[in-house]
Amino acid sequence: ERSERKRVTEPLHETRPPTYVVVEGDTLYKIALRFYGRTSAWKTIRDANKAVISTDGRINAGQKLVLP
Repeated sequence: ERSERKRVTEPLHETRPPTYVVVEGDTLYKIALRFYGRTSAWKTIRDANKAVISTDGRINAGQKLVLP
C-alpha cells in the first residue's frame, strides 16, 4: 500500500483586501508584514494614506486605510 502526502503550502501573508480598519496594537510595520509579507511596505501604505496618517506615521484604532 502506497501512501501519498500532499504538500500544503500556505502563503506568507494574508490575501490583501482593498481597505483595512486599524485595530488596537497595529502599526504600519505589522500591517505591512501581514498583507505584503515584508515590513518595508509600510512606506507604500503610508504614501497611499497621506490624508489619514500623520506625518510621524502613527495610526489609531478605527482608522480605515487603503491597501494599494
